Amino acid sequence: MSVNGNTRSPDTRRTYQYSALGATGPTFLMSMSWEEMMSSYAVDGVVTISVTVEILRVVGIERQILRNFDESTKDISDLVLKVEDKKFYVSRLFLAGQSPVFKAMFLGSFEESKKDEVVLKDTSAPGFQIFLELLHGEQSIEDETVNGILTLADKYNTTAVRTQLETFLIRDSRKSTREKLKLAKIYNFNRLKNKCLTGIKTMNDIRDCLAGNLSDMDQSVVSALLQKAVTFNQK
Repeated sequence: MSVNGNTRSPDTRRTYQYSALGATGPTFLMSMSWEEMMSSYAVDGVVTISVTVEILRVVGIERQILRNFDESTKDISDLVLKVEDKKFYVSRLFLAGQSPVFKAMFLGSFEESKKDEVVLKDTSAPGFQIFLELLHGEQSIEDETVNGILTLADKYNTTAVRTQLETFLIRDSRKSTREKLKLAKIYNFNRLKNKCLTGIKTMNDIRDCLAGNLSDMDQSVVSALLQKAVTFNQK
């Protein structure tokens, strides 16, 4: 705030890198010269700067492992699942109880039921780690990983994980309403769909949801949005 009551609020974005030596990156830059700052904003020779920081995204920091499935659990496991170059030591009975797909694979007549080590393809090791954590009751869902875990939960038909993921999208996710409605259609999440529709309160909300290609939207949702638009226009 200047001596005459004026304020200046620049909005800037910066990218920082973190190392063992600390965070490095561009410093905060004022959009004015030092002389202008001192003459217009200094009070008794002191300039007060208030900075509000919003972290938009953090990348490159290894996530915390909530449950180990490495060799330390070998003595309580009877099956090794190899995903990419990583081995997961698991219980085939536990997995069979969580997924009819795993039950058929590991306890049925499939070739995998006779093996002590099974290779799972088309899956990433980090994603499978999170998937196993969720199966074992850990809370490890984030917006950055929820789509990949949804694919695994759908592939292996794990109802418990699907329920956790839908609840996360309803309560905690910061994804847009349009993104959530698309996921609700793909994975048949009726609770999520109804929650999204209930939260749409303005014409701008409707425009945001209907922007872009409507072919990836549930037609019942499109109809509900158009009906809401008619109702809003009548008020």
